Amino acid sequence: MSNETKDIVDVTQIKTDLTFQEEQELQRFVEKDMPGLSSIEDDKVAQIFSMYMKGKSYAELSQHLKVKKPVILCLSKQNGWYEKKMEYYESIQKNIQERLIQTKIESVNFLADIVGMYHKVLGEKVAHAMATGDKVMEFMDSKELAIYFRALEAMEKHVLKKDSDDGKQNSKGPNIFISGDAKTKISADGKTLEIESGSTADILKNLAELTKANKKD
Repeated sequence: MSNETKDIVDVTQIKTDLTFQEEQELQRFVEKDMPGLSSIEDDKVAQIFSMYMKGKSYAELSQHLKVKKPVILCLSKQNGWYEKKMEYYESIQKNIQERLIQTKIESVNFLADIVGMYHKVLGEKVAHAMATGDKVMEFMDSKELAIYFRALEAMEKHVLKKDSDDGKQNSKGPNIFISGDAKTKISADGKTLEIESGSTADILKNLAELTKANKKD
């Protein structure tokens, strides 16, 4: 048995997950000079602690490992198992938060790549149609437009974090303002691009102008 489990400590100074009844049970065990505690080997203590860290209750530990519950309560108190568990959980939570932040950043970057790709492809189609005098819509794919605008809307939610209470665009609808009074809306299934005001030509012309401006830069 390790040295750290030989001497009982002041239980009032240690944080614990023991219930009031378990505290009383432990106190009675201490008053009886902790019978059976010294016979617990280190490998058994390690096994109990491992199962405790996996979420087993003191009653379950006693039942599964055939060790008297007061002995386990005493080991937990002496070795600060509860604090170790809390430190472990805090470490996991911190790791999850860091990974979540990283994932969000990577997601926005991915959306930016999608927007950039479709912006280039669609812009070049519009520019070609305007230069040749061909009908614009013969070159356009409604699914590509839908993906483009959905990606724009998703980026806006992540980056701008608009507050609907300030009278700004409500996050419930996938509306995206392009320029002037031109306003588009994508259906819930992402397959249909609806024009609420303005015209398709206005939107496509604006897209072409943005593409040309980016090329100049």
